[in-house]
Amino acid sequence: MVRQLLDGQLDGIILGRVMADSLVRLLPEANPGVQLAVSPGIFGAAVAYGAHDPRRAVNTIIEQLRMDGRLAEIHARYFAAPPPDMPRHR
Repeated sequence: MVRQLLDGQLDGIILGRVMADSLVRLLPEANPGVQLAVSPGIFGAAVAYGAHDPRRAVNTIIEQLRMDGRLAEIHARYFAAPPPDMPRHR
């Protein structure tokens, strides 16, 4: 679908914001401008119900990244916006 857009066979395509931003970043010479962002998307990690050890590991890593500022850097790099307020996990 992206190839068809770049070849001029399509006038536009609908993508999630992350995919649209990635397209702009990966193909700047094609100038595939984002015309309309309908709504923001929030993404998160998920583990199987009852998988307490992996959940604790993910929460610990996220908390460490949040506390030392790396989470904000990662979020700004990929979403071009500051991260939303995140609850602290225990």
